[in-house]
Amino acid sequence: MKENAYDKQSFFEKYGEMLSDIPGMKDELRRPMMLAVSATKA
Repeated sequence: MKENAYDKQSFFEKYGEMLSDIPGMKDELRRPMMLAVSATKA
């Protein structure tokens, strides 16, 4: 496996956490990102 895959996974995880921490972030914007995070973990 390439290191790129790990970098992308950690990026999505950090980005997902960042969106979750933003107050007032709409679910409709956050959910697609969280789904993407779940997809990368699977």
